[in-house]
Amino acid sequence: MEDFEIKKEQGKLEVPPISLMEMKHTVRNTERVVDNNMELFESQRVEDIKDIIEEFIRCEMYYHCRALEVLGPALSHISRVDSRGAQKNMKEDIEALNENLCYN
Repeated sequence: MEDFEIKKEQGKLEVPPISLMEMKHTVRNTERVVDNNMELFESQRVEDIKDIIEEFIRCEMYYHCRALEVLGPALSHISRVDSRGAQKNMKEDIEALNENLCYN
């Protein structure tokens, strides 16, 4: 790049025209590089977030599948419990205890 000359009477920087064109070209190239890097960064950021969310969803699905495997049989057994039969058995046990303790 050429050296810049300072006009002493005006205190301004005098830039040769070729140097100004080179600067504009450099600025355009820099803008392209920054834009490209931003696009690459955004793409990578979205991929990273996507991977994190997919892993989270898989973990949650595994947790809930395991819960269903464990709780499914329990639910099946609970549905077979007979409350009337349990009440009848409890009444018989109480009557048997009362007879043994002579509370009748």
